[in-house]
Amino acid sequence: FANLRLLFAYMMCMPGKKLIFQGGEIGQWNEWDSKRELEWFLLKFPYHSGLQRCVRELNHFYRHMKALWADDFSFQGFEWLDFNDDRNSVISYLRKVPNSPEALLVIHNFTPSYFEHYELPARYIQRIEELINTDDISFGGSGKVNMPVRYGYSLDGCVEKLILSLPPLATVVYKVFW
Repeated sequence: FANLRLLFAYMMCMPGKKLIFQGGEIGQWNEWDSKRELEWFLLKFPYHSGLQRCVRELNHFYRHMKALWADDFSFQGFEWLDFNDDRNSVISYLRKVPNSPEALLVIHNFTPSYFEHYELPARYIQRIEELINTDDISFGGSGKVNMPVRYGYSLDGCVEKLILSLPPLATVVYKVFW
C-alpha cells in the first residue's frame, strides 16, 4: 500500500494528465469487471480506506495547487533539484507557476528506508512548509515523524541546503518560500 500511495502521488505531481482506473483508488484486489460493482467491502479494512483517503486528498491537493497543472507542457513549470541520487533512490523537483512566486518542492523516496538527515541542495529556497505526506498515519502509513527542517548556510549567509527527514516509500510535498 505504501508503494501504491507513492505511485499515485508521483503521478499527481509529475507533469502531464492524470488517470486513475476504476477501483485503483481503493486498492481493489481483482481486475475491474464491467459486470460487477467495485469491491466496496474492502473499505472496511484500514489500508484500503487509508488509500482511498490518500487518493481523495491528492485529488483535492492537485485541484487547488496551480503549480501542479498551470504549465504542464513547458519547461517553465518544472525544475529538477536532484535526480542523481541513485544510491538512495530519491528524486526531487520543483513545480512552479511561471511569473509567480508560487512553487512546490516535491520529494519521492522510492525505498523502504527512513532517512532521518537527508540533505538536498536549496537553490535560493529560504524556507519550506510541509503540505502533504503520503506516509501519514491517516493514509495507512508508518507515521514516521518529520523532524523540523534544518537549513545549511553558505559563508555569505544564504541557504545552501535543506536537511530534512524522508519517510519510507513516500512522497512529501512542501510549499516553497523564496
